[in-house]
Amino acid sequence: MPVKTAKTEQEWAREKQVTAQFGLSHMILFNLRKEGKIRSLSLRGEQKRYGARLFHLPSIREYLAKQEDLEKQQAKDDRLVEKLRRENFEGKGAKQ
Repeated sequence: MPVKTAKTEQEWAREKQVTAQFGLSHMILFNLRKEGKIRSLSLRGEQKRYGARLFHLPSIREYLAKQEDLEKQQAKDDRLVEKLRRENFEGKGAKQ
């Protein structure tokens, strides 16, 4: 009988994989990490200058989902503003 294993999502990845998977540049990743918008960590030994930087994939997905929601809300707000402008413009034209 075959053994069933749970398929788990990868949680951490190196920069090269993140840039390929999400299309985010090195500078965007650096800035998001610096601003605390995504999580990352550096694995390095004691007294070592360099290590491996790993990025937390769920935090990147969460950030992108928030950005998508903000973009949708902005589009909705823009449509409302445009509608109000048209109504206001048409209302002024009718009064003259």
